[in-house]
Amino acid sequence: MELGAVAFLLDNLRLVVGEVELIRGIRGHVINLKDELKSIQEELSEAYTKQEGNRSLKTWIKQVGTLAYDIENVLDEYKLYATPHSHKLPRFLGNLISFHSMAKQIEDIRKELKEKRKRYTKIISSQSPAGSTTSIAIDQIGKLVRSNKSKTMFDWGKLDDTLGFELASNEHLSSITELLSLSFINLSYQFTYCFLYLGIFPRGYSVSCRRLIRLWIAEGFIQQTSGRTFEEVAEDYLNYLIERNLSLHSLSISSQRMEERLHLQTMSNPPIHLQRLDLKGHLQSMPRWISELHDLVRIRLKWSKLEDNPIEALQDLPSLMELQLLDAYIGDQLDFMQKKFKKLKILEFEQLCQLRTVRMYKGTLPNLQKLVIRCCPLLRAVPRGIAYLTQLKELELQDMDETFINGIRRNGGECRWEGPSREEITASIFIHNYSQLSVAILILYMIIWDVLGGARQCFDMADSVLLTIAFYALMYCVLVDMSMVFGVQRGEQREETEVAVIEGRGMAEVAVSFLLNRLSHLVEEEVKLLGGVQNEVAYITNELQSIGAFLRDADSREETEERVKAWVKQVRDVAYDMEDLLDEFMFCLARKEQRHELCYFLFKSFHFVETLKAQHRFANQMQQIKERVRDISDRSQRYGFRSQEQGSSSSSLADRWHDLRGDALLLEEADLVGIEKPKEKIIGWLLKNSLMLRVVAVVGMGGSGKTTLVKRVYDDQRVKTHFESHVWITVSQSFKTDEVLRDMIEQLFEECNQSIPGGVEAMKETRLKLILKEFLKQRRYVLVFDDIWSNQAWESVKYACPDGKHGSRIIITTRSDDIASSCIKPYGHLYHLKPLSPEESWTLFCEKAFGSKNEPDLTHQLQGLSRSIMRRCEGLPLAIVAIGGLLSTKLKNVIEWQMVYRNLGIELESNDKLRSMKKILSLSYDDLPYHLKSCILYLGVFPEDELIEPMRLIRLWMAEGFIQGDEQGRTMEEIGEVYFYDLINRNLIQILNRHTDGRVRTCRIHSVMKEIVLSKAREENFGEIVVVDELNTQLYDKVRRLSIHNGCEKILEKKSFARLHSLFMFQANIPSISFSCAHFSGFRLLKVLELRDAPLEVFPAEVVNLFHLRYLSLRGTKVKRIPVSIGNLENLQTLDLRYAPVSKLPIGILKLQKLRHLLVHQYNSKAYIKFHHPGFRAPRGIENLETLQSLCFIEANQGSHMIKELGRLRQLRRLGILKIRRENGIDLCSSLEKITNLRSLFLTAAEEDEMLELHFLSSPPPFLQRLYIKGRLEKPPDWIPSLHNLVKLYLSWSRMRDDPLEALEALPNLMKLWLLHAYEGEELCFHAGGFQKLQFLMLDQLEELRLVRVEEGAMPRLQRLCIWSCRLLKVVPLGIECLTNLKELHLSDMSNEFKIMLLSEDYWRVAKIQLVYFYFWENGGWKRDRVHTVSSSI
Repeated sequence: MELGAVAFLLDNLRLVVGEVELIRGIRGHVINLKDELKSIQEELSEAYTKQEGNRSLKTWIKQVGTLAYDIENVLDEYKLYATPHSHKLPRFLGNLISFHSMAKQIEDIRKELKEKRKRYTKIISSQSPAGSTTSIAIDQIGKLVRSNKSKTMFDWGKLDDTLGFELASNEHLSSITELLSLSFINLSYQFTYCFLYLGIFPRGYSVSCRRLIRLWIAEGFIQQTSGRTFEEVAEDYLNYLIERNLSLHSLSISSQRMEERLHLQTMSNPPIHLQRLDLKGHLQSMPRWISELHDLVRIRLKWSKLEDNPIEALQDLPSLMELQLLDAYIGDQLDFMQKKFKKLKILEFEQLCQLRTVRMYKGTLPNLQKLVIRCCPLLRAVPRGIAYLTQLKELELQDMDETFINGIRRNGGECRWEGPSREEITASIFIHNYSQLSVAILILYMIIWDVLGGARQCFDMADSVLLTIAFYALMYCVLVDMSMVFGVQRGEQREETEVAVIEGRGMAEVAVSFLLNRLSHLVEEEVKLLGGVQNEVAYITNELQSIGAFLRDADSREETEERVKAWVKQVRDVAYDMEDLLDEFMFCLARKEQRHELCYFLFKSFHFVETLKAQHRFANQMQQIKERVRDISDRSQRYGFRSQEQGSSSSSLADRWHDLRGDALLLEEADLVGIEKPKEKIIGWLLKNSLMLRVVAVVGMGGSGKTTLVKRVYDDQRVKTHFESHVWITVSQSFKTDEVLRDMIEQLFEECNQSIPGGVEAMKETRLKLILKEFLKQRRYVLVFDDIWSNQAWESVKYACPDGKHGSRIIITTRSDDIASSCIKPYGHLYHLKPLSPEESWTLFCEKAFGSKNEPDLTHQLQGLSRSIMRRCEGLPLAIVAIGGLLSTKLKNVIEWQMVYRNLGIELESNDKLRSMKKILSLSYDDLPYHLKSCILYLGVFPEDELIEPMRLIRLWMAEGFIQGDEQGRTMEEIGEVYFYDLINRNLIQILNRHTDGRVRTCRIHSVMKEIVLSKAREENFGEIVVVDELNTQLYDKVRRLSIHNGCEKILEKKSFARLHSLFMFQANIPSISFSCAHFSGFRLLKVLELRDAPLEVFPAEVVNLFHLRYLSLRGTKVKRIPVSIGNLENLQTLDLRYAPVSKLPIGILKLQKLRHLLVHQYNSKAYIKFHHPGFRAPRGIENLETLQSLCFIEANQGSHMIKELGRLRQLRRLGILKIRRENGIDLCSSLEKITNLRSLFLTAAEEDEMLELHFLSSPPPFLQRLYIKGRLEKPPDWIPSLHNLVKLYLSWSRMRDDPLEALEALPNLMKLWLLHAYEGEELCFHAGGFQKLQFLMLDQLEELRLVRVEEGAMPRLQRLCIWSCRLLKVVPLGIECLTNLKELHLSDMSNEFKIMLLSEDYWRVAKIQLVYFYFWENGGWKRDRVHTVSSSI
């Protein structure tokens, strides 16, 4: 691709040199540039053949390609200015600046190309070989589909939408990418360009070959050969690509001249899947076949000059969303009829010179959002019926008649009309009427500025002020004349979509990769940097990309080489400093809201001067960083680092500590604890009477005893006797497939006393696999693959293990749930190795610490301390053995043991007995990609006993920038969820509680793993934890994340912390909070401020000046009022005010255009028994916060406008609305139909007796998973059965008279149902076949309920049943004995008759239920009594 770009440029340069008259030395620059390109073209050809497995070389190729595109753009821009009329004075004055700029750009690019050639030589000298793998595409995609555990329509649809992302990132599909790329890689550059051009068309698009050929010719991809036309050559190209099966789909038709007629009526078979159609040329009439294009999304007609109204032929197209008419109609009237153009969102008229009237009837264009009218001189009035366009957000008018414009202005500058329904419509209007005088003044000023600006850095203060004031005065005049804005356009906030280039291994690489994202974003935002600074940013970006390719090799060597460790630290520090510099600069560039007052322009003038000084500082500091980066880059060559491909391991590190696990293979059976049950379980699977090959996967976190357990199984005499052949292979992170295969061959042949085949050492993988398959296919074998770290490792060996139908078995151990699940498909068993029980842990601890399994004779205090230390190990055998062994060397006194308990992190660093344990556990961290390393380190900021909610964690990751959007349209929250579950699957995060639907409620990190994480965080300057009771923590000024536990007296007073990015305060007290708030103004780079449960009563005024703040939590504080100035936090993403007494939000909240989560309520799981709970009142205009994902809980009793506004928040995933009135029903349903992405919905009526009118909702949000309805219902809404993704349903205070179960029992994914005051009937019947996935059922306060019947086959998966306060219910549910999976029955506040029947006649119905509890109120609290205990005592 990059080779094609360079070759294509050489052709363009020949044209430029030979035909275009270059001025001011550009000719010489271009000739020099051409010479450099010729030289680098040969190097590119060589680089393409060597790029596989070399990240550094790939980066170099990409950078050269980017430079080639830059040159092409400069040349195209030059041709634009070098026209035959460029000698005229106005154009000459304007072009003079451009020519000068282009000459400088070309010379800079030439120099950079020269540097690239030098870099290529260095890269080739450090190149390390790498192999490639191929696999079967169907097999790999099938594995990906199988690994998607959820089978809902939403999750499978999302998998289909993001298949491109999976191809790029999922290791299941890496072999597909490599295999299919083989057809592309060896294309010549002409064919490469032609093929890549097909990628611009949407999936499923049909393409005209003629159109494609013309586009190729226009782009310059086709070179004319002697005696043949461009078209003939292009046809050969197309046929060649078709022969290689590389062609794709798409279409457009254009005449050569504007007046030439297009003959399209004869087309009998149009492309039926066409989505975009572009017709350019004269049409006698609209082609009849257009009405058959049911998938058409966009149509553009240009120069058509139709006499008949084109609207009639287009109005019934079911999928049409964009229509453009450019000089396409010569009639004088356009009519848009009722119920037409149902999906159209954008409508444009341009140069319809005869158009006088546009009429829109009620019901037409129901989804139109943007209307553009340009250059229609006879159109004198706003389209009639525009008031019916309820979704219209933007009306753009350009070059219209002055009568039209004056008609708009007559209403005071606001676009407001009232239709017959009295509904008010507000849209953003843009009127463009260009003044030649204003433009001329602006151009003249720009010329003067450029002439004087050549010495811009030498301006003194007075000149700067005067020139700046003059500039803003002129700009004020130009803006007033050029663009009069009568509304505010609020476009969608663009999410960052750059994906980091480097997939790193060490935290230095994390910092570099994160910074590369920031630099890319900086370029995208087009910050007006001082002259030359953009080049510095580009240079630093390129250097960091190249350095990143060597970091993995350095990471593997820094443990043994001090100079390498120092180099890695310098890379990390320069990346951090660069990131902070960017944040500082963006802080200085922050602007206030623009206004039109002249005094404001004077303020802006002085502000510009201050910004100019900041730019100077920025340029100087950037130059210093550039020098540091250059020095670091040079030393990477001197140290001989090699570039390693992503996915490779720090092999030397892994090998160095790998033999520590060999100790596990040497343990005696008597030394093991808690191993008998899992051992027998696995042996049972191995010896099971099945002739098919089966895989047993043992999975658990590092140090949990997987290797030890499997070794005991492997050595068991029953296993040895049952299988003919036995192989044990330790795979590890640094495996090489050929070495593993050779090891297997050696073990197999030696076991049966056969000679190893000759030439094995020189054989390739395929031959080795054939030997193994031939040997094993007639044998019953057991193979152990210990410590598998990737799916690639499993894929590389599994095809060498044939299924000869002899009952063979394979055992694998791994730390990853995903890998384990992949290995056991389609037939196999998965064993999750659990932590030791407290009793087993204490036995093992006593054996290692005291030398005996019997409980030692200890003092009460020392025994308590021993058990506290043992509890910190949390059942992890490796930790118990290591820490117990350490304590065995200590004196048996409280002081010594207390020191170990309090300073476990220090002991991990310094004590040899614990260092090996740290290295083994650290392998899981070292194996993480760069983005997950940052995420796992972040868990270290929380106290040890803190229960962490997944969404809280994900929002924090977003605020820190650890999560970026992707090109597949996934939100940051969805990507964060992928990260979170990846860490769970790697057994690095422990799940504490789950919701009924399986989602994680709370989590934490293992105590020992947390100490390792904190050690890594301190080592990499990621963050620090300060516990006030422990005053030995040493803090540095450049600390980036600070977590303070148990108060913060005098901690923030000692240091300035100017580089602080995140501040957490846990269990803070009043004096410390009041003190620290005064210091917030000094934290200019702060992005996260967590003050959860702090005793604050007033919102800290200094917080509103934290420009970079993205996450602010005042949850659980006593803050009652939020200031209007909250709007200054323009980067805020999350505002968490839950359980704070905030009842109203100020109008300033509407300025937070990046806000994604607005959480203001006091609702919790115990609030269900109360009907009312407070939410918040929002200002009018909440619809402008278009990026909101969560909005909870907003009060609706502020007028119907509030409900209507919610319908414009299309990105909402979670919505809670309180105080809904019956008359709000129609507006509420209308809004909910528009919020199609909702996952969770909470609706509460204004009063207990208020009826909720929800039957107007005809098309509910299709992906809704959780629904909470609190208020009167006549019956369950008709649309509830259509919610196929619904998992949770709460109905409270519904007071329905008819049995609601019939409407709910067919919901295919419902797992939790809660009925509270929801039914006033006497009987409930659960029919056979209903509620197939229900696991939790609550019947609460159903006052009239007398009988519950459960038919056989109903609720087959029910595990927990709760019946509370149903006092007329006299007997247990009839048929409850049929619920074979029911494990718990909870009964509360039931009648005495019910208790008597349960404990006597009906006892047999519940006898098989494991837990049956009665709850009762006693001494001011709820107590419970287990029924089985009561029954046995009767």
